[in-house]
Amino acid sequence: KGLAILKQEPLSVRCQHLTELLPTLPIRQLHMYLPQLLSNIFGYDSSPGWRLSSLHSNFHPTDFKAIRSFLKPNGGCLFKALQCLESDNSSHFLFPFNALPPNSVALLNDRAVPSLYRMFVNVDIESKELSMTAHHYYFMYFTYFLIHPPPGVVWPASLADVLYTQLVEDYLHFFLPPGNSIPNLGAAHTINRFVPNTYSLSQAFAEIMFEMWLNQRGNETNKVVLSIDQVRIIRMLVKHTHRFVYTPHIVKDRYTEDITNYISSSFQSNTFQFLNYHFATWPLISSFRGLLETWLSYIQPWRYTSIVPGPLTDSNISEWQNFIRDNLP
Repeated sequence: KGLAILKQEPLSVRCQHLTELLPTLPIRQLHMYLPQLLSNIFGYDSSPGWRLSSLHSNFHPTDFKAIRSFLKPNGGCLFKALQCLESDNSSHFLFPFNALPPNSVALLNDRAVPSLYRMFVNVDIESKELSMTAHHYYFMYFTYFLIHPPPGVVWPASLADVLYTQLVEDYLHFFLPPGNSIPNLGAAHTINRFVPNTYSLSQAFAEIMFEMWLNQRGNETNKVVLSIDQVRIIRMLVKHTHRFVYTPHIVKDRYTEDITNYISSSFQSNTFQFLNYHFATWPLISSFRGLLETWLSYIQPWRYTSIVPGPLTDSNISEWQNFIRDNLP
């Protein structure tokens, strides 16, 4: 059925047929197919997309379960296809500059490459595109969807059981597992830098989320205005990153420690600047509460790190002195 699957089948049947189709495609055909597939999933091809922002586990259980299984990071059909594409050095995908946060666009237009983008295969200043691996390409699409949803996307009043937020949770817990070592997908010993192992994927996933969400700050020529729903989902990232960084790991290994330290530094810098910008620009209306709650989550990591989260006390304050010094002047 090929490309006709994308628009002519119910969502659950579409997932089933794609699960049968994708493993049979040659690398070259899979490479051509992926951009069309992602555009259809997220609704950037003039279609309704896969309704990630509206499918609810209670009201649409069949489609919800089918799509979540198709997109899950541990064994889902899409991630198997992404891993297959990583095995081919010639497979890379283009993402336009103008889809990036305003500050990054300004730097790239001035021919200054932000440190994050050094992980990508190539930054083409002339064509104004980033060239990247399949996993990075999907992560960019996934995070871009929250900030720039296609026309017609409306977030429901309750986000807890919506498919997109469930996928955010799935990805955060898989790539940044609190208290556990970062899982190995079986490529940890590769020496090919274009075939990222799970450790580098975890770092890339976190960095892309920080870039696409926490770097949503305006400049002199471009203002950034977020919705309360976007901030509520960004708060999920803030809380989970605290859990990952500050929950003691059951088994310590060098890779997890190195990535944890790197993510901690990047997270603090990006979150502080994000909150600083939006506190200065957010109107003093009822939705300001969502931003305030995000700030309260950020400055109280101890709420998310123990088995039974609780307040800061005299007995545990010494553990947080460095964080308090760095973040609460």
